[in-house]
Amino acid sequence: VAQLLSQTNTDGVQSSLLLSLDGALLACSGYTADTDARVLAAIAANLWDTMERCSVNGGGGGGNSSSSVGGPSSGVGAGAASSQAPAGLQDMTVVCTNGSLYIAYVSSILLCLYANATVPLGMLRLKAAKLADSLRDPISQITGK
Repeated sequence: VAQLLSQTNTDGVQSSLLLSLDGALLACSGYTADTDARVLAAIAANLWDTMERCSVNGGGGGGNSSSSVGGPSSGVGAGAASSQAPAGLQDMTVVCTNGSLYIAYVSSILLCLYANATVPLGMLRLKAAKLADSLRDPISQITGK
C-alpha cells in the first residue's frame, strides 16, 4: 500500500496517508516523519468529523452534497464516490499558508494528500481521484464495505 501511495508523491505532493475515521494512521508515504504523519492524520480526521457533523446537521456543509473548505468540490472521481460513500461529505480541501490538504472518503476510510503551496488544487484533486480509484476495490475487499 505504501508503494502505491508513494506514486502520488511527485511534483509538490509531499505526503499521502490512509487513515481511519477516528484518526488512526493506517498507511503513509512521503516526506514527513512518522510522528508528523500521525499528527497530520489526527488533524485530518478531526477536520473531517467536524465538517461531516456540520453537513449532517445542516450547519453550512451543504446537506447531501460535498463540502469544501477553501474551494469548490464535488466528490472524488467521475461519479464513483457518490455510488460508494454514504450521503454527506465526500471530500474536502483545506488551503493553508504553506500548502493544501485534500481529504476524501474512500470505502470507509479517509485518503489524505498534503501538498506544498505550488501545487494547483485541481492537480491535487486529480491525483487523489486516481489514487482513490486504485484503492477502492482492495479496501472494499478488506473492510467489506
